[in-house]
Amino acid sequence: MGLLCFLQLCLLVVLIFFLEICEHIIRGHVLPLVSCLLVALRLVALKKQVKGIRLIAIGEVIYQLVAYTLAIQFKNTFAEYFSPHEFG
Repeated sequence: MGLLCFLQLCLLVVLIFFLEICEHIIRGHVLPLVSCLLVALRLVALKKQVKGIRLIAIGEVIYQLVAYTLAIQFKNTFAEYFSPHEFG
């Protein structure tokens, strides 16, 4: 087995693992300890130099990947539902 075949096999294994994780998240089979990592964003409070607090929102990569996976999986369903309401 050449290096290219090995890398392709590794990529396939990672993709299958990622899809399995997505299925668990979609079905709600996630431990409470892990679910806090799947929020849409996190707010980080930074103290301003003068006075007050500045909130910075940081998006979660896993959340975005799962949403993208769902969008692909249910593309036709979404198209049927949203196409009558699409104006842009």
